[in-house]
Amino acid sequence: EEATAAIPRLLELIDSEEDERTATATIRDIDSAPVSALPLLLEGMKSENFRKRFYAVFLIGKIGHDAKSALPVLEEALKEVESSERSGTSRRYLMQAIESIRGEDSQ
Repeated sequence: EEATAAIPRLLELIDSEEDERTATATIRDIDSAPVSALPLLLEGMKSENFRKRFYAVFLIGKIGHDAKSALPVLEEALKEVESSERSGTSRRYLMQAIESIRGEDSQ
């Protein structure tokens, strides 16, 4: 749990060629993010770096219901992916994040 405080810095390190592998491996190991990281994660979704966008979406989904304010951004990103011929991976992870956030409302 205490490791989640490192998420903002790890997300920044994804942009560094020499630190990218370590940062992404560490993010996968932590497997969560604090709700306080939400603004940074939403900003990360705008990155040109595919991995940074991927992990931003992945971690927003891990926040779950507390990331409800991110739904409009995720839904817009999903529309963009569906209207283009981008990879199904992007679509799948966007849908998983949206379902994770909405999940507690449907129970």
